[in-house]
Amino acid sequence: MDSHQMNEVNPYSNGARKRSRVFLIIATVALFCLLFYTVVKYVSTLDLFNTRRTIAYNEMVYQRPDTDKIFEKIDDIIELVSGKESFYKKLKALRSLEKDYENFYTMQTLAYIKHKSDNTDEFFKGENDFFGEVAPKFQQKLEELFVACSKSSHAKRFELEYFGEGFFDSYKNGSVYSDNFVKLLQEESRLVNEYIAAVSHATINYNGKEETLETILQRGLDEEEFDALMAMYYEKYNDILGEIYVDLVKIRLSIAKELGYESYIDYAYEYYGRDYTAEQASLFIQDVKRVLVPLYKRVKQDELFRIFEETPRMDEKRVFKIVKKAAKEMSSKTGDIFSYMEKYGLYDISASPNKAPGSFQTYIAAYDAPFILMNPEGDAYDVLVFAHEFGHFVDSYLNYDYTVSIEDAEVASQSMGYLVLNYLTHCTEEEENILFMMQFLKTLDLYISQGYYNEFEERVYSLSENEVILENINSIANQCAVSFGLYDDEWKDYYSLQWVDIIHFYELPFYV
Repeated sequence: MDSHQMNEVNPYSNGARKRSRVFLIIATVALFCLLFYTVVKYVSTLDLFNTRRTIAYNEMVYQRPDTDKIFEKIDDIIELVSGKESFYKKLKALRSLEKDYENFYTMQTLAYIKHKSDNTDEFFKGENDFFGEVAPKFQQKLEELFVACSKSSHAKRFELEYFGEGFFDSYKNGSVYSDNFVKLLQEESRLVNEYIAAVSHATINYNGKEETLETILQRGLDEEEFDALMAMYYEKYNDILGEIYVDLVKIRLSIAKELGYESYIDYAYEYYGRDYTAEQASLFIQDVKRVLVPLYKRVKQDELFRIFEETPRMDEKRVFKIVKKAAKEMSSKTGDIFSYMEKYGLYDISASPNKAPGSFQTYIAAYDAPFILMNPEGDAYDVLVFAHEFGHFVDSYLNYDYTVSIEDAEVASQSMGYLVLNYLTHCTEEEENILFMMQFLKTLDLYISQGYYNEFEERVYSLSENEVILENINSIANQCAVSFGLYDDEWKDYYSLQWVDIIHFYELPFYV
């Protein structure tokens, strides 16, 4: 471009600029899809099926690990690696712990899945609580072992032939898992479990009868009744769930302090292994506000999001068939992976009032098996949710759950949501059009909501411990809602109270 052209009045209209931004978003998403599809195509040349140890999910037997025995074994290995025995004797002892390690986390995952599947099952509630108590102690014991190995006369050979180069860099200065740190992690786990239990058993006194929110909503309330119901719900549960969050934030501030971090934000970024800083994330968030928030407000004004309220009903069997057909038509590899998931029953997408809200994909290590748990809404949007989790499933299957960062994992899941749109042959034309619209609106909402989550958490975790009170957190939630275009005059108090429904704030802080 000539220099004089830059000083002329730019004929590039506001409308065109907005369209270009939308195209940029679509192009970015398309790139993610292409990257993920390329990986799937490459891995499809490899024979991975014969190396898995998977059995049917309903044949996987849960048994609480004998942690006392495991801890005694670790103590014996520590004594051995610290002594003058041969390298190969020490290495054999270390390798003997591998099965115990894998079994511990396999049983923890099974207990978690079963507890989330049925929160009325007192046995698995107890087992999930058990792991919340004992997992930090297990990590503490392992760290003691790694520190001992780093100080061993065979430390260099341990890295070269077993742990990997640089493994001991984090352990040369001694233990991080102090007794106080373990207690903080245990308290964090207890509070998260308390939150999940409170959400899962939430009830409201409605017309003189104590009922769950889900039961009441199934009656098909009109708009006025719905607004009144939600006001009652948040009036009760913002206090209950909000105070749990206050305690969680204080515990997490103490965790960061215990480990020598200046802030919990710094701790979280290092925990997730991010290759960008909180400051860089903030710059990106500012661009979201500048570019996408105006578009989001326009979309809201045009009431395009009402499509989520008017989406056709759809049961889990139909949802399963739609995603299955799409996976089969997408590629032979995605089809094979779906067949593998179906064959071994590595999913539960059935609706249940006793199931925890939301959806997730996890990994059962001893069986090399990804697993999807989903509590569906009972409409067409479940297709997109299931496709998203299947994207995680494919990624976890292909790399045996070795994912460098959450960004890598989300490329797989977000891409699958778009790829599925090209293979909706099991849908009617109306359903296909609705799913296309919902997916693109969902992407816009994703940028807005994730920006909101990030700014909310950064502001909350920047408070001093004395400032961490529910009134301040509610105020921050409302201010962030306004700045991201979420605020609605008809729901003035909604975003001051509704943030307690966002499970990631409790279970996975800074998972954005």
